[in-house]
Amino acid sequence: MKAKQSPLSIRSWVRNYDWIREDLYSLPASAQIFFRKFIVNNNLPKIPINLGNIAQKLNLIDKNKPNLENTITTNVLDPLKMQGFISSYEKAHGLHGTKFFVYRDFNERPPDNDETK
Repeated sequence: MKAKQSPLSIRSWVRNYDWIREDLYSLPASAQIFFRKFIVNNNLPKIPINLGNIAQKLNLIDKNKPNLENTITTNVLDPLKMQGFISSYEKAHGLHGTKFFVYRDFNERPPDNDETK
């Protein structure tokens, strides 16, 4: 028997996601998942994310690291940047492997797609 959720908990859950714009759903599936897993619940302006964590959460199984980095850059980070969900990103190599730093500007307005103005 399933537990019944109260309408109050559903409303509070929806309220947390009401700021997500509809154009998120026009992005590639991997960019949508990345946004939900790493960005939506994170309110830091600079988010450090290890390459291994990204590959694990997005279920990417490519063992060729340069190819994996290129896939993440092309199919995840570039589309998010073009739609204005992130302001920029950078890649850094360190002792614990490759890490991506994702930057968000909370004062930056999303791109206005309404051409009637």
